[in-house]
Amino acid sequence: MTAWLEEKGYCSSGLYQSALRREQLTSTSIGSSIAFPHGDPEYVNESLVVLMTLEKPTLWDGEEMADIIFFAAFNMNSREEKRRIETFYKELIPCISDREFMTMLKTARDSVQLYKDLFH
Repeated sequence: MTAWLEEKGYCSSGLYQSALRREQLTSTSIGSSIAFPHGDPEYVNESLVVLMTLEKPTLWDGEEMADIIFFAAFNMNSREEKRRIETFYKELIPCISDREFMTMLKTARDSVQLYKDLFH
């Protein structure tokens, strides 16, 4: 995911290593087969979240399995940016407990289908 972000100019090359260091401190698995890794904001040029769904769950942190990964690339360089990120989390949390929403995420085969499913 970080290679794609870097290729598109959303981040610099240090994001991957910073995400690995962050994961070594504390797992970003949040249960329900979901992981939410992130790196240091200093490596992020433009904030966004990349969604990856895996066909088969993977052992995330030595204990938890994950098949939905939200990679958060957040640049918290302004008050407005911090407010947008807080809003994102507030809106995402209820969705995670919505079984229908999570099924839609897991079964979408590409971003176009997911967009259509979300905004039909």
